[in-house]
Amino acid sequence: MRITGAFQDITARKQAALELERLNATLSELSYQDALTGLGNRRLFDDTLQAEWARHARQGAALSLLMVDVDYFKRFNDRHGHQAGDECLKRVAGVLREALWRSHERAMRYGGEEFAILLPETTREGARLVGQRMLDAVAAARIAHGASPLGAWVTLSIGVACIAPSMEAKPASLTRRADMALYQAKAQGRAGLVVEDMPP
Repeated sequence: MRITGAFQDITARKQAALELERLNATLSELSYQDALTGLGNRRLFDDTLQAEWARHARQGAALSLLMVDVDYFKRFNDRHGHQAGDECLKRVAGVLREALWRSHERAMRYGGEEFAILLPETTREGARLVGQRMLDAVAAARIAHGASPLGAWVTLSIGVACIAPSMEAKPASLTRRADMALYQAKAQGRAGLVVEDMPP
């Protein structure tokens, strides 16, 4: 009787420990996920960029980043309401996810209506092709935008940057370059992409 009771107690404790481990893993996963879009969140972006930067610096490989912005999204919210705005962001997130063909490429929500696409081991030209594929995919999705001066459908502006990471430089330099390219894409009329022309 005592042996049976002790065995049942050990089994119950093991099951409780396994359940706690599973819950902790789920919480850790959720802490890296954007609740609205299901993509990775800003925290995942920061951590992944840091890790990929160190890996690429060791290997001497090119690392590319796309900063993606939904054009005239404030006007979208003003016209259609915030609930429709949330649905729009979910659809855009799905389009971006589908446009990535390699398993190690990551689409993440950077904040608001802005997304970050991290492309490991990808040249500037490779990143430009991914960006163009995203522009084409969102155009094909035909997400209605009733307040855009660019037309009837949601469009994207994309800034593309590529860098050969080094241990001396900081990962923020890649983000800054992609942001500058995004700013240029917006300044040039939006609904397009700009590839920064600094040496990688």
